[in-house]
Amino acid sequence: MEEIYIQTSKYGSTETWYTGKLQDVPKEDTDFKRHKVMSDVQGKITPPQLTLQTRSLIHVTTVERAAEIIKKEIIRGGEKELNHYDKLNLFWFGLSFNPEESTQCMEYERSMSETLRLHPEELDLFSSRPFKESSVYGNVKFTFCFQHFLNQYEDMINCRAQFRILGTFRYKKEMNHTILVHPENMGKRFKDLPKLENEKKVKLLGNRSVIAWKPQSTSCHAGSWEQVTFAFLMEKGGKNKHCELTLDSTCTESYAFCDIAKPTLVNNDDVYDSKTEANAALRRLLKNKY
Repeated sequence: MEEIYIQTSKYGSTETWYTGKLQDVPKEDTDFKRHKVMSDVQGKITPPQLTLQTRSLIHVTTVERAAEIIKKEIIRGGEKELNHYDKLNLFWFGLSFNPEESTQCMEYERSMSETLRLHPEELDLFSSRPFKESSVYGNVKFTFCFQHFLNQYEDMINCRAQFRILGTFRYKKEMNHTILVHPENMGKRFKDLPKLENEKKVKLLGNRSVIAWKPQSTSCHAGSWEQVTFAFLMEKGGKNKHCELTLDSTCTESYAFCDIAKPTLVNNDDVYDSKTEANAALRRLLKNKY
């Protein structure tokens, strides 16, 4: 059953949680110029639909947390308060796109320009590149093969993983569509959440090796930009029994550094202004602390 809750995130921001639904980007959120362009062509031309595909997940964190992941080769979740689900222990991923998807996005923009007969300045309103070099979550970016990580997760929970639509978390400028991944034997606990297999916007293809997503608004110029996240439940054997996942070296070695986006959502003491500073800090931690 779909419900709406207004709550406060752990970062102190207000979030509206649409349970069990990948909510559409509200039309009123689209800025005036973009709305005018769409109004002018609505009913005359159908804009082409973009579908992105990826085999990779991305997790961004602080230098301190990254050092622990690299040295100890483990990950553990963090608590997320979710109304009638109490607190869930979750490990979060975003989608990682490679240059092939970037080329696809540029082709989409070209198609939009031709189809909608847009001027260059209008095309920028429909920018479709959900590739951010900076992050509000930290300076270190881990990239995981989706299928490989899923296999490791299923080894940990000792059963098949199930995918359900946790819902959309709406913030002032962001629509975060979240897929919950949990042990199949906990299905009764999440029976009110629809299974991902019935969703059209996000699908798993190729024997659960590829994630396909049809975005609506990925432009920073629009009122709301959207992203898809996967939240893995780090519990097994019963409610609130937290667990850690041991990674192999192929996961812990696939990291890079990124610039911090401001305002950051983590403690300022845990972020660095440049990739060079973050790299040096991580090396110090790996050498002296772990």
